[in-house]
Amino acid sequence: MIFPDKKYNIIYADPAWSFGSKAYQDSGRDFDKLENHYNTMSIDEIKKLDVPCAEDCVCFMWTTDAHLKEAIEVMESWGFKYKTIAFIWVKKYESGSLVYNFAPYTLKSCEICILGTKGIMGKYKKMNNVKQLVEAVRTKHSKKPDEVRKRIEMLYGDIPRIELFAREKISGWDS
Repeated sequence: MIFPDKKYNIIYADPAWSFGSKAYQDSGRDFDKLENHYNTMSIDEIKKLDVPCAEDCVCFMWTTDAHLKEAIEVMESWGFKYKTIAFIWVKKYESGSLVYNFAPYTLKSCEICILGTKGIMGKYKKMNNVKQLVEAVRTKHSKKPDEVRKRIEMLYGDIPRIELFAREKISGWDS
């Protein structure tokens, strides 16, 4: 992966995890391999990325609850200290009803975005009343709610930011 020749205060990542699992698609579609949607990487490959962090930096990283340990390990390998779960996305259908995905233990309706920091990010923080809970419609596979980027901007303002593993270009964000 080639990054811009620039350092960023905000890293927003939805790594292309290769967990060997399947992804369930909308409205009765069959189970499908993640590799059919995008190229995946092993945990070790993701850990080895030379992420373009500024001295003071915050990382927001999407993961599933079943892979929280691995996500924290990746975050730490990038030089961040895990702090908290920044966002919990409750997935809904357009009808407003909850999405329930099959899993080994309980039916899943949520995905989490963890937060880690390096350096002193407190000096950049703009607000402390940004809500953790995000209720949003699940659209195409792996697309995260646009609302999360807006909340990150509310938290830290207009500072250098990049979305790693971006699946679309968003104004104001490098990718």
